[in-house]
Amino acid sequence: MREFLADTVDTPGELAAAAGLTALDHFDHTGDDRFLRHPDGAGQGDQPNRFLGMMAIKVLGHDDPCKRSGEPYSAADMDYFWTRLAGLADGLDAKWADAVRARTPSKGLQRAVAALVGRAGVFVLTGRLRALAGYTARHNTIF
Repeated sequence: MREFLADTVDTPGELAAAAGLTALDHFDHTGDDRFLRHPDGAGQGDQPNRFLGMMAIKVLGHDDPCKRSGEPYSAADMDYFWTRLAGLADGLDAKWADAVRARTPSKGLQRAVAALVGRAGVFVLTGRLRALAGYTARHNTIF
């Protein structure tokens, strides 16, 4: 059952891809090269960065997001994330699109964006592909 319910969608990675969150783009916007220097990202500066995706999820859901150390995100980081996330607004319901444009974080906005980028296909028993299914739909399709 655990294997069946395991979510196979990498929401931070999908968000990074959908919003164009790359180490090079982050550097261009903020002047901060920490993601370019990180050993896990060597030679991948133009690829969607999962860590930036995780940070963006935090920005969407918290008024004052902080690093693991407790240090708040910089103003440049906050501007970068909200600027990049604005490109996703058109795919959201009007309420959440307005929240992105107004840069108003909330748990509801965080869930709405995660649902937008966290969709994947699932095959039904007859072999038909059910495209763009959310987490619940993917796991309940079998029933």
